[in-house]
Amino acid sequence: MLQVSIPDDDDALDLYSEKLIELCADVSAPRRLDHPDGSAHLRSRLCGSTVTIDVKLDEDSRVADLGFDVKACSLGSAATAILARHAVGASAEALTQVRDAVRSMLSGAETIDLPDGWDEIAVLAPARDVRARHSAIMIVFDAATKAAAEAKVYRAANPTRD
Repeated sequence: MLQVSIPDDDDALDLYSEKLIELCADVSAPRRLDHPDGSAHLRSRLCGSTVTIDVKLDEDSRVADLGFDVKACSLGSAATAILARHAVGASAEALTQVRDAVRSMLSGAETIDLPDGWDEIAVLAPARDVRARHSAIMIVFDAATKAAAEAKVYRAANPTRD
């Protein structure tokens, strides 16, 4: 468990920081999975962003592979890049914990509890002051949580799937 303090210095609070823009390059091209165990496609009614997350689980119900297709602003793209960097090896419960921590951070929390290795989430903290951008970030983590839950159900019904 990692407790992350949300930055409060001017450089770290730049909504479109250099770090955030760099993350967007990681997801500029879609990476879908051919045979995911679970998949979720969500669209933000507020901003029109869309995201599809594909998940394949291993025998321990941890993310073995992650696919994505994101059509979103730089905040949604950066959120997808963070997810893509850190989801492999995570359990469905860890993805839910990350989603809940991001929601808490966007709601104004000064510290959040994250699974180890997810501290990069703090780059999204400046968006908490721009409520219209929250949905572009949250749909990424909502889709990941939904895809992982679907994958768990599928794997339970198909335990011999490779």
